[in-house]
Parts: sequence; C-alpha cells; structure tokens
Amino acid sequence: MKKALIITVGTGIGDNIEATKSIAHAISTSVRAANPERIVFVVSEESLERTIPEVKAELGDSDCEFVLLKRIEDLNDVFSRVSSAIEKLKNQGYDVVVDFTSGTKAMSAGAALAAVSEATRVSYVSGIRVGGRVAKGGEQVLTYTPVMGIARMQERLAGELFNLHQFAASQRILESVEQSVPDPELSAGIRELRAVIKGYRLWDMFRHEQAFEMLSKSKRVPSQNKEFLGRLCSAEDRAPFFVADLLNNAERRFEEGKYDDALARLYRTIELIAQHRLRSYGVNTSDVDPGRVPEEVRDKYERLRSEEGKVRLGLHKGYELLFDLGDELGEEFVSNRRLQDLLKRRNYSILAHGLTPVDGEAVSQLRDMTLELAAKAVPQIDTLMEKARFPRFEYLLQQNLY
Repeated sequence: MKKALIITVGTGIGDNIEATKSIAHAISTSVRAANPERIVFVVSEESLERTIPEVKAELGDSDCEFVLLKRIEDLNDVFSRVSSAIEKLKNQGYDVVVDFTSGTKAMSAGAALAAVSEATRVSYVSGIRVGGRVAKGGEQVLTYTPVMGIARMQERLAGELFNLHQFAASQRILESVEQSVPDPELSAGIRELRAVIKGYRLWDMFRHEQAFEMLSKSKRVPSQNKEFLGRLCSAEDRAPFFVADLLNNAERRFEEGKYDDALARLYRTIELIAQHRLRSYGVNTSDVDPGRVPEEVRDKYERLRSEEGKVRLGLHKGYELLFDLGDELGEEFVSNRRLQDLLKRRNYSILAHGLTPVDGEAVSQLRDMTLELAAKAVPQIDTLMEKARFPRFEYLLQQNLY
C-alpha cells in the first residue's frame, strides 16, 4: 500500500535560525524514516516561510502539499483540518501516519487527536534533548498505533449504539476493538462485554433461551434481567412474561421511530392478553371446545369451524368471546371504539396487508391503551416490565474494562 505522512511543522523558539534548522532536521529525519510517497505538511504562515525551505534543503524535491493553518492556537481547527487530510489520503488508497513532533501545542494535540479519531498511526521524533530540542544526530523516530485511545472511542460509540438498540452494530464495533488491543486481559473483558451485547440482541429477537444461556453467565447483567428471563423460559404459564416482554420490545421499536414494527408488537400483545384470559376459562383459541362457549352463542362460533374441523379465534373474535362470557376485558374491548380503530391501522400497515405507514401518535395512543388492558389481565405487569427492561450500556461497564 502507498504510504503518506502528515507532519506538523513548527519554527522553534524566537528568531534563532539554529532552532529552526534543528526543527527542520527532525522533520527530515521523520520523513526519511517513513519514506512516504506523499507528504502533507501542516504549517503556519511563519513555518511555511522559515522552516519549510530548510526542510526542502535537506530532502530535495518531493511530492508534497500543504495544509495552511490560519489559527495555529485553535485546537478544533487543527483537528478538523488534519482529519480532513487523513480522510482524503485514505480515500486515495494511502496508509497514513501522522507525525506531531513540532509545532504549537495546539498543532501537536490537534494532529494527535485527529489521528486517534481516524484510527491512524502516529509518530514523533524522540532522543536526547538539549535546550528543549532533540539534539542533532541523536534522533529516533517512534511510530505506534494509539490503540487505547482508539479502543476507548470505539467503546463509547458501541455504547451509544447499544443505548439506541442497535445491538448488532454495537457488537461488531466491539469485535474490531477486541481484535486490535494487545492486552490479553483487556481483550478478554471486551470479549465478555461483546457476548453480553449479543445476549441482549438475541433477547430483542425473542430468542429467549439462547439469550438466557449467554446473559446468565455474566456479572455485568442486572440480576432482575436474569430472573425475568429464567422465569420466562421455565414458567408453566409464560403468557404474563411474554406480555411484559412484548410491551418493552414495542417501546424499543417506538424509540427507534419504527412505528410499524411497534404497532405489530402491540397488536400481538393485545391478542396474547385475550388468549391468556380465555385460558382461565379453559378456552384454547387455536382449537375452541364448543362446550366452553355459552350455549346461547354456541352456534355463532360453530359457524367459524374450518374444513379441518377446528374453531380458531383471532384477536377480535377472542375479545368477542370474552364479551359473551361476561368478562370485563371483553366488555372493555367491545365498547372501546378508538382502540378498535387503532388496531385497524395494523391491517393498513405495510407489515400487514396494506401500504400505509403508521404515524407515531397513533402508536403512542395504542401503547397507552395496551398498557391499560395488560394491567387488568396481568396485575404484576409493571413489575415484570421493570425486570425485563434492558439496562443502559453504562451499567454494563460498572466493572471497568480498563
């Protein structure tokens, strides 16, 4: 791969020509060590006038360009200009190194920060110092990858993505961090954290058994999450746990702005609430026993019998049967026209039978009504939802990686 060197250029202290020549020699030493096909000098007007001629006198003609700084004490401006130069060179296929040996403190700091933000190697000229400068002839060019700084920045990005429910992206970023850090203990900590994020991704996908297997092993996971998942996977009556989990999942989709996804989950939650309540009457909505239906309305449900000989009830028919049984959930559903209108939005949704996207306000209203229904069917719903709520990434880092 072609090599490029971005290097900050200072002038030395005062008008001392020897100081300028010493700076120029250090810069030339760095250039020779890197042996780049392309050089970008980051200069001030003064260093362009005083130092660059001395550098050229040592190096001769070379393929170079200049980033001229107007505000050499503005760290943000230096950071922005150097970052742009790094990005441009990388897009042209160069392997970039940033040398921050000389220049003002803001120039050196801004260049180093830009290198870290762009995951780029850095270098500087070291050696025996005389009068604050590296003595001529004793220079040593040190080049390294600022792994820890890059890892910390990437970790924070992974955390932001996790908190935005982008679990797969967060997991991938930590995977790249794990592969880059040289410390085996740190690498093991990142690997554990990545496994935890994968566990929450599986949970978010309703792969509860797999999620529990991964999350139950980590001390980073809140105990209430482990308790909830364990009970969901093993309880004889799992419906209350699924109701709580679906509601939290719908909330995550709502926060992402994925309103059609949120609506689909709320629709299923309302259907599951009816199924849960009907089971208390001995009714299985996948295969209704007519003997469990009030005699005066039995013919109505018999007419629903399929060619396979089974009576199956969807969401609306399930609540209709609850109404016929005199159950308060059925009565509330049948009398709530607004709830039924909102549920019709699901049929028009592109994820169901239509092509019309759902708006956030409609989903917000349906969410509130679903919570009210859930509270009547599952008295402990608030507690279950709290136990099933995903933590913030910051909680997972309470046991520091570094």
